[in-house]
Amino acid sequence: MSRSQAWARLIGSAVAVATAAFTEAAPPAPAPLSSPARSQRWQLTFTHGAPTPITVRGDDGIPRAYWYVTYKVENNTSEDRFFVPDATLFLDSGAILLSLDDLPQPIFTAIREHLGNPLLDHPLQVIGPLLQGHDYARESVMVWPLPEGNVDHVTIFVGGLSGETELVTDPLTGDPVVLRKSLMIEYSLPGTSGTIQTKPVILTAEHWIMR
Repeated sequence: MSRSQAWARLIGSAVAVATAAFTEAAPPAPAPLSSPARSQRWQLTFTHGAPTPITVRGDDGIPRAYWYVTYKVENNTSEDRFFVPDATLFLDSGAILLSLDDLPQPIFTAIREHLGNPLLDHPLQVIGPLLQGHDYARESVMVWPLPEGNVDHVTIFVGGLSGETELVTDPLTGDPVVLRKSLMIEYSLPGTSGTIQTKPVILTAEHWIMR
């Protein structure tokens, strides 16, 4: 089973939430939010920027489009944590794009220069122990290759930010599945023409779910 197929299977009950986000006519389905008891588990402080398109010419000379989102993660919990970020992009076409953790250096260099931030960490560099306190906060990017075509809604799920989990039963297979607390960020791209690289991107919702 490929990584993409594994993620698609683990979506489970959260599929309804993501699907509702992509349907203009339907109101958003209630997200499986965490209970007060489970909310006592640790949670990292996470802030992020707006999705930004960038085009980078590859070694073959062909320009390719990407979408990146900057973020800052800070450990204000009671102890050091092992940080393994996980970012998945859902398009309203049904496509699921995993972030490029093993980001080719030319793409990362282009993003870092575009931002003018020489201290930006490569996505692989932030994986590991995250010490407590503001002085040890890390800054990096989530990056996805973008397909061509019109896109009206996108949803980003960010995992690895909390120790909160919930054991549920997969409604299709009956197998036990562990849901993890994740940040769900929804964007609208209004307009009837243009591509995801050229349309305005508007934040419409941001909340925690179990997925």
